[in-house]
Amino acid sequence: MDFVIDIVGTCNLSCPSCPVGNMGDVDRPTGLMELGLFRDIVKKIIDETPDPTAIHLYNWGEPFLDKELPELIKVVKESGLACALSTNLTTLDPNLRAVLKAKPDGILVSL
Repeated sequence: MDFVIDIVGTCNLSCPSCPVGNMGDVDRPTGLMELGLFRDIVKKIIDETPDPTAIHLYNWGEPFLDKELPELIKVVKESGLACALSTNLTTLDPNLRAVLKAKPDGILVSL
């Protein structure tokens, strides 16, 4: 079973085909997930799911906006799960090397 955790509640772009850039006045969290909360969520997934396989660190937000992204990836990897990302490739500096060192299992590029 795969899980999707949107660690960043916003995006740096307003793409015409994406709901995030076109939602208007929808009330939704727009901040960054705290590392402690993220650890708690991953632990809960491990403890309460029979066969978890992966955690995707994105949904509608841009995960590379979070400077703690490498650490979040490490938390997932240390739990024994695969970790996937999605990015628009516009916010990679200075995190890219650290993210790659954390060894995500996949990076999807949205253009």
